[in-house]
Amino acid sequence: MKGLRMTRQRAAIFDAAVALTPRERDVCRLMTKGYPNREIAAEHGTAPGTVKLQRASVLDKLQVRGMSELARLFADAGDAGVNIEDVHIDHDPGRPVGL
Repeated sequence: MKGLRMTRQRAAIFDAAVALTPRERDVCRLMTKGYPNREIAAEHGTAPGTVKLQRASVLDKLQVRGMSELARLFADAGDAGVNIEDVHIDHDPGRPVGL
């Protein structure tokens, strides 16, 4: 039963990570390392306001309300064997995405 729960959890986390754009995944990575908006903006060559919007989009797409929930999601993802930072989807939109 635990294996089935982990498989469902892994699929749910993977699906959430797939919803992120490559830029959002990178913003997410930097967020979890504690970078402030100003430093993320400098890293990407954008304005801090843009990063603020990207952070909000990441939290929304991953269905978390803040950094503590995001940290918990990353911990759960690691437990389930999913590395959110490394999710890359190159597929035909007409085909289903597999794990």
